[in-house]
Amino acid sequence: MKTFVVVLAESDAAALAPLRAQPGLQAARLEGAVWLRGDAAEPQVPVAVRQLPARCRYWLQEKDLLFLPGALTPERRLPVLDWAPLTEFLPVSLPVSALPARLPDALPIRLRASGRAEKSAALLSDWAEWATYAHTAPATRLLPLRFAASARQQALILGEPLPPLRGREYWLQGNLLLPCGFDFEYPVLAELIQAKYLSALVEYLLFDETGNWEELEAGCLVSAHRSAIRMTQP
Repeated sequence: MKTFVVVLAESDAAALAPLRAQPGLQAARLEGAVWLRGDAAEPQVPVAVRQLPARCRYWLQEKDLLFLPGALTPERRLPVLDWAPLTEFLPVSLPVSALPARLPDALPIRLRASGRAEKSAALLSDWAEWATYAHTAPATRLLPLRFAASARQQALILGEPLPPLRGREYWLQGNLLLPCGFDFEYPVLAELIQAKYLSALVEYLLFDETGNWEELEAGCLVSAHRSAIRMTQP
């Protein structure tokens, strides 16, 4: 096994989010940079790590010496860092505070009861029930699911089929998660809201029946591996 080290700008820390479910990765901060380290079975950095917007990439050798790929002499020594598992460095979270945002007053955001039967795409459930289910469910039932944890002791689960748990179900209109049985009062709002509020940093908007919503940042939802669920503490 060899140890790789990757250095990113602090502003690119969010790019680490998709790696949270991979075991063995550690991260630390130092002077406006984020350091990532992990082990590779061969002298080959995993694809997901190679895709990071890195400032520098190194191989770590004896005496904490850092070598650039292919170099015969060390570039520098690894600084003393306060390493933390990536799951702690970037904890999985669902934004706690609802963000009631509005378009111009001429188009207030309101939901209304809908007679349409939309297919459920997400479930907001109790965290303890989700964790218990995930501990005993077959791996094939977890494979198509992603989840995020909330400080309110809830779990938001996306995928198909959804687990048979109590909770609030949502359907997807584009990247807008609406409570099942509800739709926008004005259909044009769906397109306007997505164009105005979704971005590379915001993957979904989660609505309640009043028209308020919460932003789900890109990378907030992670694959429902048992290890990721065990390491998540809402």
